Amino acid sequence: MHNKCSSSMMDVSIFYNIQHLSEAYSISLLLIFGGFSLGEMIIYLHAHSLALRLAACHTIDLAVICAGHVWKKTIVNKLDKNRFMTMWFVVCMVCMVGFCVVNIIHSLQMLIHRHDFDIHMPFTLLITVLVEFIVKSIGMIFLDFGLTYSRSTIPIRTLFILSPAFAVLTIAALRYLGYSYLVLWLDPVLTICTCFILSVLSILSGNAADYISVLLMAVPKEVKLENFESKFKLRFPGEKFHQLHVWADTKNHFNLSVHMRFKKSENYLQNFQSIKSFFSEHGITMAVLQPEFEKATTDSGNECLFEKKSEIIETKEKQNFFMRRSIVRGIPVEILEDEKLNAAVNMLPSNYDFEIHKTIWKIRREKIKRVYLQFPEGLLLFSCLIADILEEFGHCETVISCDVVYGACCVDDYAAKAFDCDLLVHYGHSCLIPVQDTTGCSVLYVFVSIKFDTGHFIDTVRHNFNPNSRLALVSTVQFISSLQAARKALSNDFKIELPQVAPLSPGEVLGCTAPRFNENMDAVIFVGDGRFHLESVMIANPDVPAFKYDPYGKKCFREHYDHKTMQKQRRLSVEMASNCKKFGLICGALGRQGNIRIMETVRDQLLASCREVFEFVMSEISLEKLSSWVQIACPRLSIDWGLQFIKPVITPYELMVAMDGIKWQKQYPMDYYAFESLGPWTNNFGRRTKQHVKMRCTNSM
Repeated sequence: MHNKCSSSMMDVSIFYNIQHLSEAYSISLLLIFGGFSLGEMIIYLHAHSLALRLAACHTIDLAVICAGHVWKKTIVNKLDKNRFMTMWFVVCMVCMVGFCVVNIIHSLQMLIHRHDFDIHMPFTLLITVLVEFIVKSIGMIFLDFGLTYSRSTIPIRTLFILSPAFAVLTIAALRYLGYSYLVLWLDPVLTICTCFILSVLSILSGNAADYISVLLMAVPKEVKLENFESKFKLRFPGEKFHQLHVWADTKNHFNLSVHMRFKKSENYLQNFQSIKSFFSEHGITMAVLQPEFEKATTDSGNECLFEKKSEIIETKEKQNFFMRRSIVRGIPVEILEDEKLNAAVNMLPSNYDFEIHKTIWKIRREKIKRVYLQFPEGLLLFSCLIADILEEFGHCETVISCDVVYGACCVDDYAAKAFDCDLLVHYGHSCLIPVQDTTGCSVLYVFVSIKFDTGHFIDTVRHNFNPNSRLALVSTVQFISSLQAARKALSNDFKIELPQVAPLSPGEVLGCTAPRFNENMDAVIFVGDGRFHLESVMIANPDVPAFKYDPYGKKCFREHYDHKTMQKQRRLSVEMASNCKKFGLICGALGRQGNIRIMETVRDQLLASCREVFEFVMSEISLEKLSSWVQIACPRLSIDWGLQFIKPVITPYELMVAMDGIKWQKQYPMDYYAFESLGPWTNNFGRRTKQHVKMRCTNSM
């Protein structure tokens, strides 16, 4: 039985290293088009003589779109387009910037001068029409590189481009016909409708991936794509493309993203290997086959499973920086050397260690019948593939959790037990909740160690820091193994430390728990993307300069944190809470976030101070759900978003300060899961030593 997440058929090229770029460009495109629409409408409201010019301008737009499609089909496809990529990239970017500047200038001039200044002089209007003509032409001709795509997306893509023009033409027509009074109330309505249409259509049409292709268009390779599909069909007549998409990475390597379905059969793996070889033979630097699963019905009426396996195919032209995976001791040879299992594991990214062999060995050894899989959001795209591997080689059923997972505190053993699962596999976090403390089922933590180019990281540190500097290296659990290797290489030139706060591993930090460094530490370097975990380190060590190295983008940044504002805001919340008579205690129910012992400690302190107490349980704390609240879930909720709530939302530590149970600390404590913490309002205060926890985590297999 499959309990799987439903997956869409959207093209998600380059999802390994810049998976969030598509979302960023979707938002930016929405703002740009919405801004254009709003700016133009402001102009139209104050320029009564513009109606005919607008109609002519956008009629030209429509003609350009149609002409662009015709030109693309008849002329451009016959050329080797890659020779002109760099030139068109520069021209396109210049035109887009020029278009933005012209619209912004027009809007500002109209807002400032209104009717006293006519911005629609013939020369200015000619420049605007020319810029828009070039942008639309280049966009429609070169924006979509897909050779095969669904015809149903053509109307969506056309509406996406024409929706601002439709709103503009409507207002222009009303002005021309003399219905100016309708424009006064129709203008804001059309603005809202246009932005809504753009947001929906941008998701449906997948335009974000197309615009990324334009921005990454400088491709030095010369590959004739019109011949590629025909050659593929001749060699593999039984296989079909679902979608073919061309793009360029940041190193100007030519890449191809292919969506395919492979029917499960005896020669399934052989066909897959042949297709990989075909890609390499035709000069393709990298091809990505994204995993996807769906049920289909054969001609005989039986159900069969179709898969899209994930594989990165690299030629000898690209250097492989990834380390080899280590072999886990104690796993039988028949599992480690199973050719079919290893072939299935190779479908996963080579630099991600999902510990499939270890998991299957645990399932077989303990005769597990049903497994509950819990992934953070960034790893959910691999969940279906991992689930099928475990089902096929572990002979068990799987249940994939789609609930949000913020960290290791969200281990949801209660949900696993509710689904009658014998094993919970938690991916992407360390053993924060000891396995002996979980209820009802066995728990296996898979850290998902990620290997990155440590050589580039080492060179970056050597280039930017003086020799003999005292440096602290920290990261999340995924990069700890690579961080250890980098430490050895840097120890000859620097005084390197991997600070530890038990029960975390050396160098590991959480968003709520971070070590305090020595006073003579020169800098701390955080390896990872995002700022959430790094901010925990900066809060705990306000006097140590902080740097972030992005292993995906291979860039190093100097990071800052506004400690004065944070301290001021938290002190203000504490002062407000000290005057409150009624308190609501919120115990987090998202996995293991909440702690009954802390809740009892806080409740007793409030009752001793003659406060009225109300106790609540919430899985997620939000503005809609919340006098003064003490939340026992995650301290970063109060630190990062405390001021967003109407009433003060404070942490147990801040409550103790408000009740005069402890003095305000000069350095805000980030010890929520530390063994050595300030008091009983933290999770592991007075618990057993780290050696016991490490031993039990190691023996959890």
